[in-house]
Amino acid sequence: MFKKLLLALAAMLLLASAAHSQAVGTYKAKKSEAVVKTVKKVKPHNAPFIGFNVGVTGTTGTIKALDFNIGTDIAFSTKKTFAFGFFAGYETIKKANVGLLFVHGNYAEGSAFFWGIGFSRIFTYTKTLEYEGLNFDREYRGYRFLLRCGFQPKSNLYYGLTLSYGSLRRDDNYGYYGKDSIMGACLTIGYRLNTKLKD
Repeated sequence: MFKKLLLALAAMLLLASAAHSQAVGTYKAKKSEAVVKTVKKVKPHNAPFIGFNVGVTGTTGTIKALDFNIGTDIAFSTKKTFAFGFFAGYETIKKANVGLLFVHGNYAEGSAFFWGIGFSRIFTYTKTLEYEGLNFDREYRGYRFLLRCGFQPKSNLYYGLTLSYGSLRRDDNYGYYGKDSIMGACLTIGYRLNTKLKD
């Protein structure tokens, strides 16, 4: 009787051990599957669009001027055919430009179209003018709203057009002041750097 009891206990221990091993194996397999399922697939995208541009701006209105412009365009790709970022620039008669930039198309391997909206600050500057034989100083300052668009063919060069509309305030030392609407257009040519994706 005692031997039968020992054999029965040994059989139960073997069965319990086998069940435990199977349960552990199943748990590990499920845990491994869970890890695999949580891995996110990264969408293919391009390296950043980083370019520098130069151009000429013509302004019309009460004040007519010709300015030279330098600027940059930077956008970060979220997928092969879209990137977003900002543009910035400076014009010779104290105008600083900044705005949002959107790039559509695979610029790294083909052509692309871009556009943007922004704001321009015209910092205070002074001109000496003459009226009836007398010289006087007149200060100018103001702001503009910007609409930027352009195209990059299948090359590193790209071409842009920025339209502007805003208001210019004039003050002089005779107590005269006034505001005038101003409009302008800036043509630019830029070069996109050969940036690369990090591994």
